[in-house]
Amino acid sequence: MADEKYDQAFFLDLAAKGKYTWNAWRRIPANKGVRMTFAGVDFSEAPRDGIDFSGFEFGDSANFSQCKWRGVEWVETFEAFRRGRACFTGATFGGSASFAGAAFGAFAGFTGATFGVSASFAGAAFGEFAGFTGVTFGHGAFFDGAAFGGGARFDGAAFGDKSTFDGAAFGVMACFDGAAFGNRAIFSHAAFAEKATFAFAAFESFAHFSGAAFGAHAAFDGAAFGVMACFDGAAFGAEATFAGAAFGNMAIFSHGPSVTRPPSPARPSVVGPPSPSQPSGCGPASPARPSVPVPTLAEPISKVGVYSPESPRSNGPGTLQARFGWTRKPARRSKSGIRIHGKPLAPGLTVS
Repeated sequence: MADEKYDQAFFLDLAAKGKYTWNAWRRIPANKGVRMTFAGVDFSEAPRDGIDFSGFEFGDSANFSQCKWRGVEWVETFEAFRRGRACFTGATFGGSASFAGAAFGAFAGFTGATFGVSASFAGAAFGEFAGFTGVTFGHGAFFDGAAFGGGARFDGAAFGDKSTFDGAAFGVMACFDGAAFGNRAIFSHAAFAEKATFAFAAFESFAHFSGAAFGAHAAFDGAAFGVMACFDGAAFGAEATFAGAAFGNMAIFSHGPSVTRPPSPARPSVVGPPSPSQPSGCGPASPARPSVPVPTLAEPISKVGVYSPESPRSNGPGTLQARFGWTRKPARRSKSGIRIHGKPLAPGLTVS
């Protein structure tokens, strides 16, 4: 059936009748391939501000690019709808959904929504709060250049093999606790204003945080990193914790000139003797450790070098460096690696 038969006015009228009428129309086999568009629609004024998209089945190529919602001051629950709120709780999208450049206002809600291949929120602007708790994304979730206001929740979200937040800006709080990322998660040059938490998040293969800027608090406690975790050039604020985090083949924390060591037959271990509480693959303890610069009182921690687990490169282990802002106490080395404020920087990469 030709898409030309259904214009934007048709879709607005159908959506205003609610999810049951919408979904009944969408489930008609002849309507399965019809592409819907709300591109550029202003949902901030009546009567369009009363459309609740929760539970809608949109099919492929749902287009909400450049749409506008005014947002609301408060919601009793993440699922509750109020006039003016962008509410897509439990909605189902097929492939190629677009919210690129949309302005959501406060309390945009996508809790429990499902997206197919390629969902774009590139350049979107979110107000005081944005909820993506438990959302499922297919291959390709794009939040490049998106701006989040006071808080953004992606806890428990499942991302496909490519998710990008390149250059995204987060407000007071960004929560990705328990989120699962596929083959490639990109947060390069993202900015986290105050608090960013990735506690127990799982990165299947590649996690890129190159050039990211973290605010006062960053937490990756219990996170699991796959093939590579790259924090090259990332800047951390007052507190960054990686307690209990597990790293795969390569972890890169660098800022400034690299600290390297020449290859040798006997390679020093990062950690002490293996124990049940340590990640598998740790080598035996070595009495000889490479010389590592240790920051002193009130010195920027910009060249703390700790060696990563064996990398696939032929020249031996890769270099692990970190920049964690300023320290109020001298750092010191111990049997379990470099410690800052009495806590281990490797393994665990904990700073407080």
